[in-house]
This record gives sequence, C-alpha cells and structure tokens, in this order.
Amino acid sequence: MIDALARSYNQATVRIGMQVGPERLTQLIHVLAGLKADSNPSVILGATDQSPYGMAQLYQFLASGGEIQPLHAVRGVVDAQGKLLKRYDKSPAPAQEGDSIAANLISVGLQQVVSSGTAAGLNADGLGRLHPAGKTGTSNDGRDSWYAGYTGDHLAVIWMGNDQNEQTGLYGASGAMRVWSGIFRNLPSAALRVSNKGLDWQYVQAEGSNATDEGCPGARRLPFVAGFAPQYVPCTVPEAAPPAEEQAQSGGWRSWFGLDRKEPEPASTPASETPAR
Repeated sequence: MIDALARSYNQATVRIGMQVGPERLTQLIHVLAGLKADSNPSVILGATDQSPYGMAQLYQFLASGGEIQPLHAVRGVVDAQGKLLKRYDKSPAPAQEGDSIAANLISVGLQQVVSSGTAAGLNADGLGRLHPAGKTGTSNDGRDSWYAGYTGDHLAVIWMGNDQNEQTGLYGASGAMRVWSGIFRNLPSAALRVSNKGLDWQYVQAEGSNATDEGCPGARRLPFVAGFAPQYVPCTVPEAAPPAEEQAQSGGWRSWFGLDRKEPEPASTPASETPAR
C-alpha cells in the first residue's frame, strides 16, 4: 500500500477504495473539509471538482496530525489603533487518538512519495532536508496539474490549469510541484517530524508480509498501528552453493538429493592382462 501511494498506482488505489466504499470516502471529505462530492467510484482517484482552498482544508488534517482546523482567508480584524476587534482562527480541539494515528500513518506514506516516489525530484532541489510529505496529481486528459505538500510548519497546495479547461501538457511533478519547490526553497521552514505515538515500527521482509530482523537482506522499516504489527519470523539467509571443486569432492549432485556418494568404478583390466581360467 505504501508503495502504491508513493508511485501513484491507480489499480491498487481503486481496489482498496472500493473495499472502503465511495460513500464512506465522500462522508470523510465532507467531515474534514465541508466539501461535497458525488459517491461515484471515480472519487477514489480524485475525480471531483475542488478548489485549491478546499484541498488545503483536506490536507491540513494530515499536516496538523489529525486536528480539524477550519481555514480562514481573514485571521482577524483590527481598528486604526491596531486593537483586535475580532479573531477567527481559534485554537482547534486536540486530535482524537484514532485520528492522530491515521493522519501520522498517511504522513509517513506521503514522505515516501518524496523520498522514492513521484515527487522524488524535490530531493534534487535540496528539499530532502525538510522531510516533506506530499502528493502529485494529474487529471487523465492533462488539464490539471496538482501538488499538495507540507513540512513541519507550512502547508501549500498548488494547482496549474487554464481558463479554457484545455490540456496543459503538464503532470503533477512537472508543473505544480515545480512551483511548490520554488516556494519552499525560499521559505524558512522546519523539517517534518511525524509523531510515533500509537505507532509500532518494525522491519518487514523484502518478500512477504512478516516482521523480521533488521539485518535481513532487503528488510524495510515500516510503521504499524500499535498492537497490529505482523508476526515476527527470524531471518533465514540461504547458504551459498560451494565451489564446483568442493561439490565434486562431496559427491556432486547426488549429495543435493540426500543420496550416498557413488564411488568411482575400478578401471577395467587390459585384455592382455586378463588371468587365464
């Protein structure tokens, strides 16, 4: 799942989205951002008209570690003397534990988008130091180029398109992400540190789904909800085959199948030396 997210594998995304259900997804979108979306399967891949403001409202839930913080274009109003008359950005309620764990798991996945996925170009721009989380997005006909990403204290959502709703020729990584990169290269920002509260990090087999030892070849360290980590299986590394000379001395292929070593037959006696009867 984390690789499918990082590399934008649509089939895997649709499969898990259908297991969750489009109706549940649209309900979640409405709860987090107050946005309305049709409960069609296409919503799983983001086929819904939303503004960058609306998308920022969705992503702030992840960037804040599971807090629902209503966004405001105006933070406050002051009089001519600078006295505050009205303030709109009230402190949000603390994140519920389940929301926090879910948001942090997704943030780890979105960091993989940058480290080894479709947004890996940000590392070449020198932004790997921020450990950012983000996601590229491209509409099927190339009309829209999206990038949403956040660091430890900044979130930005970029959309690129045109008023005629025609193709731009840009992907998420070649269009919107370039703008995001330009902003964050010049914006003092803190690195993203995802909280480990409620998470259990385990090394997982390269091939398979069990937890294993850190030194196991190809093992990857991945987070799980505490109490739901996979079963541990000790690492077993197959022994290398002995050299050909050693195989010959130990009985060759017969020893591979548990057969006794076949002794060489004695050389036949020359006819001239055959004993007389």
